[in-house]
Amino acid sequence: MEQLARGEKLSFGPFEFDNRELSYKSCVVPWFEVRNIKREFIKERSIFRVRTEIGKIVVRIKGESENWAEVLVSEVPNDRLFLKLTNQLFGSSGQIS
Repeated sequence: MEQLARGEKLSFGPFEFDNRELSYKSCVVPWFEVRNIKREFIKERSIFRVRTEIGKIVVRIKGESENWAEVLVSEVPNDRLFLKLTNQLFGSSGQIS
C-alpha cells in the first residue's frame, strides 16, 4: 500500500498499475474508466468425467461490451492480492492510503 501511495507501479504478471492507471500488454486505462475487475470460473470436463474449475481475471471498462482484459488466474501471481488492491483503486478512482 505504501508503494501505491508513493505513486510507484506494481506488477502482477501481465498487469501493471499505480494509483492512476492500469495497464495490460501495451494498453493503459485510467481507474475512473474501469467498470469492474473480478475472478470468473470456467468449468471444464476431462475425458474421465472429472470436473475441473479454471479461473480467469476479467477486466471490464465502462461503456464497453467486450472484456478489456481476460487472463488465466495462473498467469497472475498472487491473484487475491491483485484483486484486493485493484478493486480498492478503481472503487476510489485511484485514491488509496
